[in-house]
Amino acid sequence: MAWAPVAAMLYVFSASAQEPGRVYRVGYLAIGRPGLVMPPIEKWTNPGSIATRDTLHNSGFILGKNLVIESRNAQGDQSRLAAEVESLVAANVDVIITEGTPPTVAALKATKPVPVVFFGVGDPVEKGIVASLARPGGNATGTAVLISWGKLWQYLHEISPATRRVAVVSNEQNSMALSPEWRAPYRAFFDKRMIDGAAAVGLESIRTPVNSLDEASSKLAAFSVEGNSGILISTDAIMFGWRAAIMEMALKNRLPSACPQDRGWAEAGCLVTYTENYSLAVQGTGTRVVKILRGTKPADIPVEQPTASFKLIVNARTAKALDLTVPPALLAAADEVID
Repeated sequence: MAWAPVAAMLYVFSASAQEPGRVYRVGYLAIGRPGLVMPPIEKWTNPGSIATRDTLHNSGFILGKNLVIESRNAQGDQSRLAAEVESLVAANVDVIITEGTPPTVAALKATKPVPVVFFGVGDPVEKGIVASLARPGGNATGTAVLISWGKLWQYLHEISPATRRVAVVSNEQNSMALSPEWRAPYRAFFDKRMIDGAAAVGLESIRTPVNSLDEASSKLAAFSVEGNSGILISTDAIMFGWRAAIMEMALKNRLPSACPQDRGWAEAGCLVTYTENYSLAVQGTGTRVVKILRGTKPADIPVEQPTASFKLIVNARTAKALDLTVPPALLAAADEVID
């Protein structure tokens, strides 16, 4: 085929940038869930993960030849992250790909510093993970998550105009993973953003951190007593694993819900979900890993905030269960309606 010689030349050029005879090791760290067995790289199915794998391959890092992927997950238990990081360090990985804030922070605390390429991290500057987006300045770079909180507050108000108080439900351990000197400033930053976003549409934002599903159950039950209440989810890997239970609690306590970042929340019953194209937050990972394997320091690789395409999903089934009428204009604007 006409493109074959060009592809061959590109491969020779990219492969020549690698050290002859060296085997490169890339670590991958995630929260995971109980019982999760990480699939081998050749069985990755997420479009963003496939893009990472293909970028490595097309850059001359060939699985089974000069590339080894070491995958670890904490089985849904954040307290296991430090041990999993040290396992990757012991495996002599050259770089660690991290998914989400707690794995990223854990990797940065490793006894032996290893470059970190993160994705799925919101507010990396405010969390102290990087000095700035343009000049990370430390041992990490990656892709920041985009979440349109303003739109979530707006859509929740439109679909449930009687709601006045909204619990912002989050995993308390997410912020606890941060270094102590960054923990309080980040909480203050996040709380102010939630308060301002809610106030813009006449709602009251109430910080509601939880450490377990039992705590979530008791707090949501108590919160619903006053009436005219709803919930907004601040999601992470742990919260996402709890999504079915959290949405069941919301419905039981008649709390209209708004959720960001992943269609899985809509499928679990979230009333209104406004999601970014999460795969876009992953697709630049391979390029950054390749740069680091070729000698570029993370401090010199800007953090990316991709221009994400957002998708509005309305769960009409949940609206009906809550005796809510979805405004026709909102239904018309929705990219998807779950009946």
